[in-house]
Amino acid sequence: MRLRHLLTFCTLFALPFTALQAQFKYANKFWEAGINLGVSSYSGELSTIVSPKHLHFTGGAFVRFHPSRFIGLRLQGMYGTLSGDDVDSKDQINQVRNLSFKSHILDIGLNADFFILGYNPEKSNMFSPYVSIGLSVFNYNPKARHFDPNFLNEWIELQPLNTEGQGSIPGRSPYSLTQVSVPLSIGMMYAVHSHINIGVDVGYRLTFTDYIDDVGLYYPVDVVSQQTFYDQTPYRDGYFDNKSMQEIMADRTYEYFVRSRGEQAGTNVLASQENQEEYARYQQQRGGIYRGVKGNDGYLFATVFVSYNFIDNGLVGARNRRKNKGGCPGSKF
Repeated sequence: MRLRHLLTFCTLFALPFTALQAQFKYANKFWEAGINLGVSSYSGELSTIVSPKHLHFTGGAFVRFHPSRFIGLRLQGMYGTLSGDDVDSKDQINQVRNLSFKSHILDIGLNADFFILGYNPEKSNMFSPYVSIGLSVFNYNPKARHFDPNFLNEWIELQPLNTEGQGSIPGRSPYSLTQVSVPLSIGMMYAVHSHINIGVDVGYRLTFTDYIDDVGLYYPVDVVSQQTFYDQTPYRDGYFDNKSMQEIMADRTYEYFVRSRGEQAGTNVLASQENQEEYARYQQQRGGIYRGVKGNDGYLFATVFVSYNFIDNGLVGARNRRKNKGGCPGSKF
């Protein structure tokens, strides 16, 4: 009795491995290479992932190895743009905060793609949706326009300015412009020919940084003592109330205040007690010392792609092409 139970257990235990072996025998291994075109978008304090105004064209390329009809290993590079602007917010608090950013982004990652229906153009598996997970490395550099007309809206790099007191306040370290993310994708592929595929891929990147937009949690103010840590070097002598470049680019409520009053650029708008009190009310309205909310940023690539299967070309060994078997007629020779 025990022996029979042991044999039954061994048989059941071996079934998945037998099926896996059969799967690899069923589908020839092959390589695939393609290009992506689509849009990129960001989610964070300054925009949502579905904001139409902040969708940007993006592109990339990839190679994918198919060890079986259910699995693909994809190495992919993407290049795009991310942006966000409080001006587009319907929330008055965000409009008064008045922050914005724009950044190019380079993303290189390795994904494991799981084809739900199986995919192998040589064996009549011409279509399959897929899901994927992986790991990517990305580089970015948030910038914002300077509102001084003498600079003609020049784009200023924000990370070197330490806009939240990084390096000056304990516990706030400068953030790196190269980070890692976890890509989560869904997509589908269709073989219009045994060598040609078309498809759609939508991939969201889970990141481990809250500074893609240069907006984290606090202004350069100590949470306990309320002491400010702004650079005291005047940006331009006598202009913008002798505020430093760091303060002007970190606290854009000042810009909102100046423009809302119709003041001329470069004038000393905080010379009067009345203006100082009104400006302080604006600062409280935008959230006091809070510059953002706790939580990591993310970004998305939504693309269509065209790819080529390297089959029967000597790079992956000899292949037996499909001959008059079922499947899409357009995929046959």
